[in-house]
Amino acid sequence: MDPQPTCPVSDTDSLQALALRQRPEVGRGLAEYAVAEGELRVAVANAYPDLSLGPGFVWDQGVNRWSLLLGLPHIAFNRNRGPIGEALARRQEAGARFSERQQAVLEEVSAGVAACRLALTDVSGAESVREATARQAQLARAAYDRGELSATALEPLELAETRALRDLHGARQRLAAAGLAIETAIGAWPPGEVRWPDLRKPTRPVQEASH
Repeated sequence: MDPQPTCPVSDTDSLQALALRQRPEVGRGLAEYAVAEGELRVAVANAYPDLSLGPGFVWDQGVNRWSLLLGLPHIAFNRNRGPIGEALARRQEAGARFSERQQAVLEEVSAGVAACRLALTDVSGAESVREATARQAQLARAAYDRGELSATALEPLELAETRALRDLHGARQRLAAAGLAIETAIGAWPPGEVRWPDLRKPTRPVQEASH
C-alpha cells in the first residue's frame, strides 16, 4: 500500500508565526532594520545625549507578527537635524522593505495552506472513487469467473479501476508537492544559520568612520 502523504493544515496563524520566526529573509530584513535603527540612534544621541529611545521592533504576541516601532519622541530636531533626517529616511526605507518581506511570507504560507487543503480534498475524492471502482471490478470478475459476465462487459470495469488508481496516485503526488511547498514556506529547511537580532540587547549602532 502506498505511504499516505501528509500536508500540514493546522491553524494558519500558527504556521505563519512559525514562518516569521524561521524564514532566513525575515531574519535578514530585521537585521537590516536594526542597522538602520542603530544609525538613527547615533544621530539622535549626538544631538540629545540624555534622550532614551525604546526598542525598534517587537514580536507582537497578539497578532503573531513583527511590529516595527517607527515613532520618535516629539522633540524639536533643531540640532543635528540633517543627520537625524537622513538616518530617519534610511530607517523608513528599511522598514518598508521588511514590511514587504513579512507580507510576502504571510501570503506564501496562506496560499500553501489553501493548496494543501485542496489537495487533501482531491485525495479524499480520489480514494472514494478508487474504492467504488475496485468493488465494482471485484464483483464483475467474480461474475466473469462464474460465467455470468462476458469479457467484453468486464473490460470497461477493470479499465475504470485502473484509471481510478492512476488518478489516486496523481492526487497523492499533488498532496506531497503541496506539503513540500508549505514546509518550504514556513522555513523548515533554511539554507543556512540565520543570526536573529536579540531583542534583549540594545541595538548596536554602526559607528561612522572618523574623517
